[in-house]
Amino acid sequence: MMICRGVAVATFLALLVVPGTNAHDNLVENPKFEIGVPTGWATSSFRAEGVEYAWSQAQKTVSIHIDPHSPNDARWQQVVVVKPNSRYRLSGWVRVQKITPTIDSLDVGGNLSVLEPLPELGSFTHTEPMLGSQGWRYRQVEFDTGERTWLTIALRLGMYSGQTTGSAWFRSVQLTELE
Repeated sequence: MMICRGVAVATFLALLVVPGTNAHDNLVENPKFEIGVPTGWATSSFRAEGVEYAWSQAQKTVSIHIDPHSPNDARWQQVVVVKPNSRYRLSGWVRVQKITPTIDSLDVGGNLSVLEPLPELGSFTHTEPMLGSQGWRYRQVEFDTGERTWLTIALRLGMYSGQTTGSAWFRSVQLTELE
């Protein structure tokens, strides 16, 4: 009887550390930008001109620079699989430099966002805005997936209806399911 209980406890503890079994697992591929150029991430922007994307494996960061003469909405992005009708938290560290305010309707500067519309937050799901020049700040946004089984997360400089200029750096990105 004691051996069976020991095996049951050991099995339970093993399940807690196996990737993919914990509700708090990070769903982002290459979240610290340690692999490739950076593997799992793609770049995109409203306009192609005036945007520079960079990656530093040593500093474990990716960055976006938008030329001051060409306001834009640019991003590193990744598609992730999610459970429908579930709550998630998108989080990470953001640093910005010389982010100029925009006259557009949505002025968010450097941010983490979800590109697809979501039930409770609509088409503009993003973290708290970062404008001007600010050191590393932890940012997060929580949301419900609705019927979605996948989302595109973005490390972003600008927004729909909120093109901007300046530079933003991103590191340690996480997308975790909430209990």
